Amino acid sequence: MHPAEVIGDVVVQRGHLTIEDAHSLDFDQDGVLFVYDQCPNTKSSEWVDVHGCPQQLLNAEAFTVQTYGLSCVGSGDGSIRIESTDHQMEFDVLLNDAIVGALNPANNWSFELTGQASGSYTLCIAPSDPSYQSRCYEVKLDGPDPIEVEAIEDLIRRTLQLEMKGSSSYTMIHNGKKSEVQNRAQIALSPGLNTITIEGDLPCQGTYAMSYFVSEEVRMYPNPTQGPLTIHAGGTDTVLTLRLRNNTGLVLQERLISVPQNREIPLDFSGFSEGLYFLEIQGETTRVTQKLIRQ
Repeated sequence: MHPAEVIGDVVVQRGHLTIEDAHSLDFDQDGVLFVYDQCPNTKSSEWVDVHGCPQQLLNAEAFTVQTYGLSCVGSGDGSIRIESTDHQMEFDVLLNDAIVGALNPANNWSFELTGQASGSYTLCIAPSDPSYQSRCYEVKLDGPDPIEVEAIEDLIRRTLQLEMKGSSSYTMIHNGKKSEVQNRAQIALSPGLNTITIEGDLPCQGTYAMSYFVSEEVRMYPNPTQGPLTIHAGGTDTVLTLRLRNNTGLVLQERLISVPQNREIPLDFSGFSEGLYFLEIQGETTRVTQKLIRQ
């Protein structure tokens, strides 16, 4: 590099045929223009301050930055904890360029910033010794993940296996009964309609809702039949709705039947022509459709 001298506001660089404005030159290539550079001979690989003078780097391993209590959107309950094992100097803590705290002997070089909403922040640790470079971190406070639920039903055994993600614990409500569960649970399904809701620790994680209908067993015989038919209705339903459809789905007959004590319901389909039919049987805990063949 050729030597240069400043004449007023103009730099004359010897060895060149031109005279250039000092505001456009950075001879030591440290990122600070020569006219503002108070240390004009630094190496391009050195860290410098805004005046172009060398700065030392803080030891990155001396600092820990952790986030806690991740906020729901708008709740403002997140926190950021900063600690330093470098006890040789004091530090200011800046959040988005505003001083919000300090690391010093009074707090044993540990500071927690609370009441933060979800979002992205620039956190800087500025040393009291100006010869050291500040350390800055991009900190993101995310709201918690929505809960996820995988349900595997076994309607024959009348059980439901649940695996849940997104929260440390869950509140489950099954047919109005509330219980606290972890990330795995098994439910014994009741005859009839089962409604299940799952909630995480925080309301903003959402609610997972599902429903399953477990029908009582129904058997009918003989099938095929020439007309007479007996239906055995399991469970405790006292009234059942019977609906007979042809193979195109047209309703041919519908009636309400009281279930006798022996749970055996006699029927007669002698008045119907031969063919395939579908018999729907519905009650509070019963919901089945069975094929019926009239010979």
